[in-house]
Amino acid sequence: MEKKHISALSVLVVEDDLVVRDAQSAMLRSIGVGHIVSAKNGNEAINKIEDADTAFDAILLDIFMPESDGVEFFRRMADKSLQIPIIVVSGAPDSIVKTAATLGELYEQPIKAIVRKPISSRVLKALLEDID
Repeated sequence: MEKKHISALSVLVVEDDLVVRDAQSAMLRSIGVGHIVSAKNGNEAINKIEDADTAFDAILLDIFMPESDGVEFFRRMADKSLQIPIIVVSGAPDSIVKTAATLGELYEQPIKAIVRKPISSRVLKALLEDID
């Protein structure tokens, strides 16, 4: 399968911190991502995925969020049989992030990378260019 050009990608940013969410969205725009949607928690993200006119190609996901965190998001994605490549972007301690990612894998979610905050545009672009 041929990879999409970055300008054709649709990315969902799931992050509770407004400043970080806006910064990640701006970074995605700066590297040329064509369609960016954001959500403040896992519940809102699931709603946006279900309501979207076109499928998302990737998700940037924080782990710690109120109402519905990253692990709950993994569970709900699995319950709905949704499979979208996930890049976990978190400032949480490594042990917690790794445990959450392991749970995501148990829920058969396609976790493509785990990256510490703040993510650089170079790293983000490389990860998105590698999305199937």
